[in-house]
Amino acid sequence: MSYYVLYMESHLPHDEVYTRLGISKIHGIGVIAIRDIPKGTNIFANDQLGMSWFEQKTIDDAVADKPEMRKYYNDFCVLKDGKYGCPVNFNSMSVGWYINEPSNGFESNVFATPEYDFLALRDIQSGEELFVQYSTFSDHIDRY
Repeated sequence: MSYYVLYMESHLPHDEVYTRLGISKIHGIGVIAIRDIPKGTNIFANDQLGMSWFEQKTIDDAVADKPEMRKYYNDFCVLKDGKYGCPVNFNSMSVGWYINEPSNGFESNVFATPEYDFLALRDIQSGEELFVQYSTFSDHIDRY
């Protein structure tokens, strides 16, 4: 029996999945807990796609006359130390890329580590939307 088959038998696709996309209470699409998430949980630990990093000037030049492409970078990418951290491909964005920033009386219930892992700040109940303060991991806060 191959390793792949053994892995699939012991790990189902829903294992360690805590969230799904849903209608946000504050902005379009958001990330909603589908089960209780204990404080300290690395919510997207099984997301292995990673990020691609590009110099800000490279991206700015590439999308200067492409407003719809510019919007992708403004809406979804991290800007840190003059570089954009992006999904490997915008067609491959996982649920975590859709976490909204809190507003209108909502508070962050998630924080980002320096390695861009997203951990629960407190126990999060099933049905709650997840929020993270963007300025804690991205320099590009004027876009929000």
